[in-house]
Amino acid sequence: NETQLKLPYIASYGHTRLRPVHGPHKTELASFFGAYFTLLERNGDRPRRIIRSLAMIREPTDLRASTMAMALCALNGKVIEFNSNRARKGLGPICTPKEGLNVSSFVDQVVRKAKRKCRRMGTNEDELQLDRYERMVCNRGGSALDFCRSPSHLLRSQIYKRGMSSMYRGLMARYVPEESMGVISSYESVEQHLLDRGVVYSDAKVEDYTLIDLGGLDPNRIDHMPYEGYKFRRKETGDGKEPDFVWFGITERMKESTCLFAYTLGVMPVEEPPRERVMKCPPTSWWTEAHREMVKKKSPADYAVWRAANAIMDVRVFNMKRTIRRRLERKAMLSSEQILSFDALESAGCLSS
Repeated sequence: NETQLKLPYIASYGHTRLRPVHGPHKTELASFFGAYFTLLERNGDRPRRIIRSLAMIREPTDLRASTMAMALCALNGKVIEFNSNRARKGLGPICTPKEGLNVSSFVDQVVRKAKRKCRRMGTNEDELQLDRYERMVCNRGGSALDFCRSPSHLLRSQIYKRGMSSMYRGLMARYVPEESMGVISSYESVEQHLLDRGVVYSDAKVEDYTLIDLGGLDPNRIDHMPYEGYKFRRKETGDGKEPDFVWFGITERMKESTCLFAYTLGVMPVEEPPRERVMKCPPTSWWTEAHREMVKKKSPADYAVWRAANAIMDVRVFNMKRTIRRRLERKAMLSSEQILSFDALESAGCLSS
């Protein structure tokens, strides 16, 4: 029954790209939302829905470290198991190569186990299951997992070149105004992509466009076509408008981010950001400053977005604090709800220097 398909929430979370929601390259997620909204309207659910975005941004090298440890190589669980075994022997945890952590040894274990299974393939044994790492080893040999052995291995690999060069592609769906959204959806180098098409790349151009789009300088005129400039562009209808950013946070500035979230959306703040999912041995433990410098050289566009995002947050945090302090100085003019909200933000430490 179509009337039973109404989803029980007003927000959704996912790592899947959302933009573009219009044009020939619109994403599958956008198509899903479009069909869902059409269904609601057909069943008399008004007003018409629009999509708006909330986003989290992470320091570019930290993002790659986390991606390597979780999605690419499943190292986090192995580090936890390794330190659990040490704890049973009365030993403390170790998190860095300097302390003795050898990530490459975890890869050796996976390769050895995979090779044993590879030799059994084709036998009469039933239900011989291979995970994706074992399939890689069986199909391409033990060296197929070398990119997991260390950050240096990863940074030299085709995995990085093809899938980690420009990891903010999914954020705004483009880095510079000359791009159309969705034409390229991979995480290959945006710098090389632009160069191949005769477009001059510069960090400044990425920073400027990030201020316009992520920073909300022109939220009503961002569509999937190349951006022409908010000062000179003709006014358009909202039909082709891409989702704007209601709020974005920065992982490394989680306290400020959660304060801005509460302030922007008018909800009660948390006293402290939850840390239950924070790793005791973070993936960056086996990355060095030398690795970070390599990422900066290989992926300058992501660092340009990162710098602009931090500048935007600096301004928003400053304005939030100034506004709340001024409003609290005139409590008599505030409603009880406003007083409760602002007092809660102050109590949560959102006005601290």
